[in-house]
Amino acid sequence: MLPDLEIKTAPLAQHSWAIPAYTVQVWHWAFADPVWPQHVPKLLALLNAQEQQRLHALRRPPQQQAFVLTRALCRLVLSQYVPSMAPSDWCFGYNAHGRPALVGQYGLDFNIAHTRSHGLVAVAAPAHSLGVDLESLHASYVQAKVVASFFAASEQAALWALPPEQQPEHLIELWALKEAYIKARGLGLSMPLNSFGVAVPHTKAGLGPWPAVLTSTPLSDNPQHWHLMLDNRQPQHKFALCVRQLEPLQPWRVLHLDAQSLLGLLL
Repeated sequence: MLPDLEIKTAPLAQHSWAIPAYTVQVWHWAFADPVWPQHVPKLLALLNAQEQQRLHALRRPPQQQAFVLTRALCRLVLSQYVPSMAPSDWCFGYNAHGRPALVGQYGLDFNIAHTRSHGLVAVAAPAHSLGVDLESLHASYVQAKVVASFFAASEQAALWALPPEQQPEHLIELWALKEAYIKARGLGLSMPLNSFGVAVPHTKAGLGPWPAVLTSTPLSDNPQHWHLMLDNRQPQHKFALCVRQLEPLQPWRVLHLDAQSLLGLLL
């Protein structure tokens, strides 16, 4: 069983903000927080030319602000761990399926997720294959066609065995875990979501975290190579994490941090 999650205000980067072994640090923010608009010009200045082009392709102001915050805060977070790198100097590459990665050897892996209202960036060191997902609890019912198309047989059976009022939340939990796994694998939706299965405990007390498991994977993978967990630390959201498990019995710890503490770097 993983320890309870923590939410802390992180110190600003005067030296390397080290990540203890088998720890994932997750930095959170809410897009609607009134603190952000006044800082958007300085955050925008951290983006590179490619990111600026992608920003201009977005038409709606909420999408634009979400893009700026996500990209700029990712850069600020990474510089907490490698303070010799200015936030604007980070370079990112993308694999064939769109997964971002750092250009250069820094001993870090990171992953980003966001909904319309909240965002996060997760960092692990040394570099493990890491995937995270954040899903809002918006569904009020479950569509049978969606379940049949995207979920493994074991997941479908577990879902339909629940009372109808519990099915929408459980569907979101399964979806978040599946997204975290395919992001950790770096394969995106090129891996059919019904080609593997996940499971979560039926009894979940408090905010989590709750351990989850891969019940099946494609033949090219081993379920025991991955650690999964789920929580609902953010209001009306489910957060899922998947990280490669190098030592089978080694528990992972998740530390949640407030991205507002990074704003001092912009002053």
